[in-house]
Amino acid sequence: MEIHFVAEPIVNMTNNKLMAVEVLSRFYTANGLQLPTQHTILRLSSAMKIYILQKQINAIVEKKIFFINNKLMCSINVDYDTCLFILKNKALQQAINDNHFIALEVSERFPYFHENGGIVINNLLKLTSHIWIDDFGSNDCKINISQLQHVGAIKLDKEFLYRILAKDYFNEVLNKISMFCPKIIAEGVESRYIMDKIKNINLWGGQGYYYPSVKFSDIHELQTYL
Repeated sequence: MEIHFVAEPIVNMTNNKLMAVEVLSRFYTANGLQLPTQHTILRLSSAMKIYILQKQINAIVEKKIFFINNKLMCSINVDYDTCLFILKNKALQQAINDNHFIALEVSERFPYFHENGGIVINNLLKLTSHIWIDDFGSNDCKINISQLQHVGAIKLDKEFLYRILAKDYFNEVLNKISMFCPKIIAEGVESRYIMDKIKNINLWGGQGYYYPSVKFSDIHELQTYL
């Protein structure tokens, strides 16, 4: 199996300028056939997830000048296993600490929000203030909104966004969330219609297929958004 990294733009909804990218993995067979991403990720061993994390960090550090010069954030996804590895690995801790533009995305399904795993997140917060919550509002949501006050940003789940976008209480929901974390990113910006619907509301950024991704090695191509 071959693994390629892509950079997915996260765009400021006010001026349509690039503000961050998310590094995502894409998986291919030896014959070049792309494998279903989520299905493949669910089948990865802990060792493989750690390997991918290390490769992503290394790739990001190689492009650090691009992020620093353009004042951009770069987020990567971590789960419970990879978070534990970070907390045990001094080299990774140093890389994250030295490159302040790196953000760690944890799903709201992360055990911390449902069990007694708070020590993991608390220790990560000592390492970096850039802990972002992914998939907020998904059907599995059991998170207490007060738990958001220490995180750097919140990414609204696409289906959650679509479900409440037309509701009268949409702005009320956003205002309540922003009381604890003012930086809110909308996932699922996949058309001009959605972009137009959300560009004038209280959002920090937007992300989705409307803003095409590029190979991470070609990240300079995103300068068209700068």
